[in-house]
Amino acid sequence: PLLSAVDDKSISPSGTDNPIVNALRVRRDLGQHSAVGLAYTDRIVGGDFNRVGSLDTRLVFARLYYFEAQVAGSWTRDSGVTKTAPLWEMTWDRTGRNWGFHYVLRGIDPDFRTDVGYVQRTGIVSGQIMNRITTYGSPGATIEQWETFYSFGGIWNYDDFWHFPAPLEGSANARSSLTLRGGWELGLTPEWSSVAFDPVFYHAYAIDTGTDTIPFT
Repeated sequence: PLLSAVDDKSISPSGTDNPIVNALRVRRDLGQHSAVGLAYTDRIVGGDFNRVGSLDTRLVFARLYYFEAQVAGSWTRDSGVTKTAPLWEMTWDRTGRNWGFHYVLRGIDPDFRTDVGYVQRTGIVSGQIMNRITTYGSPGATIEQWETFYSFGGIWNYDDFWHFPAPLEGSANARSSLTLRGGWELGLTPEWSSVAFDPVFYHAYAIDTGTDTIPFT
């Protein structure tokens, strides 16, 4: 499908240009459950623009597994300055009766921008590792099902990630639940998390001592 629109001049910064918006999505099936797709969006306002192109795929194999990947790039001209930036993401998943996992790694460059769409946070690499183990009891047994999820996640500064530093944000949990005879359920979720303050966000901060200012650490 292709969507094109011309917006009102009052939406543009100058008030004299009609913003032009386009969004294109092309998708092709690969067998019964797999697919490959292409997406393109742009927003043009006078001499400025934001263009985003992406290629994505979802591959299902061996009945229990799927692999998803996406690579994208943005090209933005704003007030005569042009910037390009990438976005990438990979997901590997196994959905089995007794054992499953879900692994995700996603990176968004600080300069990535999409005016036709939404990206919650840029300048980071985020990753998650989740494993699930499920054990089933006999019908009528005291414990009919025992399920445990082990999860680890982290967020890194995009530019620092390639040096393998400690994450700015990290978390780990082990959620375990028991389903008992008669429909009763017991659950326990110990969890650990840590958040560090990125110095980049505070580089312009200072503390007023009354007679002088000192850098904020």
